[in-house]
Amino acid sequence: MEVGSAVWVFDAKAVDPENHDDPEACGVWRAAQLVARADGGDGQLLMEAEFDDDIAGARWSHKFPGTSQGSAEFPLVKLRNVSTLSGGGRDSEDIIVDDLITLTHLHEPAILHNLAVRYGKDMIYTMTGPILLAVNPFKRLPDLYSPTVLQSYHDAGAAADVDPMNAKVSLPPHVYLLADAAYRAMARGLATSAAAAR
Repeated sequence: MEVGSAVWVFDAKAVDPENHDDPEACGVWRAAQLVARADGGDGQLLMEAEFDDDIAGARWSHKFPGTSQGSAEFPLVKLRNVSTLSGGGRDSEDIIVDDLITLTHLHEPAILHNLAVRYGKDMIYTMTGPILLAVNPFKRLPDLYSPTVLQSYHDAGAAADVDPMNAKVSLPPHVYLLADAAYRAMARGLATSAAAAR
């Protein structure tokens, strides 16, 4: 982790503004920029970061054992997934994806941030490889299950069935996508079994 990197920092003292009345809701991952990394004395590494938000306190610092080299050994600091086109610093735009396995840095704060941003845009479905994650929207989303949406996923599945090597599903994650794929796989399996039985 280099100075200037966009990072997530776990701030155990901060309280989530959404759950400020819950005593167990202490500690949140906060977006920050790494501003210093130096020898902290006693064989330790000192890291300092400035937060991008106004939850509590503008600066954070922590001493880690001096043998720490990779980000896996810094449990309180994780690299953010930011656009390389925007420089990777404080003003960089976070990358939000339909499939979590496409994130460069896949860890707890990256997953939570991606799901929260998608949830805020009423995009309640997110893939993680072949697994569909669904976040309860706690409200009605009538356009999400309309006949038009159903037909679009059916048509995409039919196109993939005809030419699987060239079919590209550019539709966002949805329960219809998995249901259609499961149905078509079952139908192919039955057709193969029937042909083998002849």
